[in-house]
Amino acid sequence: MKSLDIAALRKAVRKGRIEWRKHALQRLAERGIPQKDVWEVLQSGERIEDYPDDTPYPSALFLGFVAYKPLHAVAAFDKINQAHAKRIVLYLCKHRDRYVTRKELLEKLNLNMTDIELEQKLTALVKADIILQGPSNFRYRGVNDNIFDKVFRGVYDDEISLLEEGDIYQEYKAMYEALKAKYDKLLGQFNYHKGYYAEYYIIRQLQFHAHKNNDFFKSLIKNLPSDFDFVQYRYVWSFNASIIYSKDIKVDILARPIETGYAIIGEVKNRDIKKFSIEEAKAFHGKIKAVMELEEIDRAVGFMFSRKGFTDEAINYLITNAIAYSDDERWLDVEFV
Repeated sequence: MKSLDIAALRKAVRKGRIEWRKHALQRLAERGIPQKDVWEVLQSGERIEDYPDDTPYPSALFLGFVAYKPLHAVAAFDKINQAHAKRIVLYLCKHRDRYVTRKELLEKLNLNMTDIELEQKLTALVKADIILQGPSNFRYRGVNDNIFDKVFRGVYDDEISLLEEGDIYQEYKAMYEALKAKYDKLLGQFNYHKGYYAEYYIIRQLQFHAHKNNDFFKSLIKNLPSDFDFVQYRYVWSFNASIIYSKDIKVDILARPIETGYAIIGEVKNRDIKKFSIEEAKAFHGKIKAVMELEEIDRAVGFMFSRKGFTDEAINYLITNAIAYSDDERWLDVEFV
């Protein structure tokens, strides 16, 4: 076996990657030697003897002087980032969806090492949290960490001919596209339910609280008729035109008063990015007219709620056509008893 790589050992010591054996810590405590003294010996002491055949890793004896007193220290080191280890990690990263046996590693990678040497190498990688050990020391797999996988493979793929050129790019492109498709699907579902949440909350406010707190709720809305008041409503719900009509008419809110008062025909947009546009305002205006005709409503207020707000053109259109509007989020978070 090769002698201990002193440069690599000292680099590891500087980074604090030291594993203290229980026996060593006991001896230090018995002799009153602080760990930093051993650290100094390993950093600047003289290597006076090599033990290349030590197991599980080659070791060496160091001599240093601390406060003019000699101090000996034995350290073992396994340079896990050598070529074999890199190839092993790359292979396990590529096949991290399953466990890989030592036999497969030896055969597929054509490693010039014995099974015992491979086991020692894998043990070092496991202790360094670079790979995972399976139910036994015969099976291993790559860590389930995309960032580590990407960085490690990106750094070392050029110098190792394990993967075909472009493998990493293609794999991560496919992973990105799959995750993006899943994200887009979940985002669509989230926005769908978020919209229904806002509709439900505003319907609830109109049904139970608005007529009891007129001044407060009217302060949340702009462009209301001067004689408008919230009243008790016979029903407040979403409206869909019957299939017997030629047009598909749907509004988020239709509130019909029990006695006198304005009906409310409402649209709700609970979006995070897009403001309510003039095109949407014109479409909503058309729905108001259609619902009033279909439901034979004489007096109605069109009410548009958009959490993200409105474009200037949309606001001008709403004002011109006497449609009330609001972007006040208190519609969605004020609780009344």
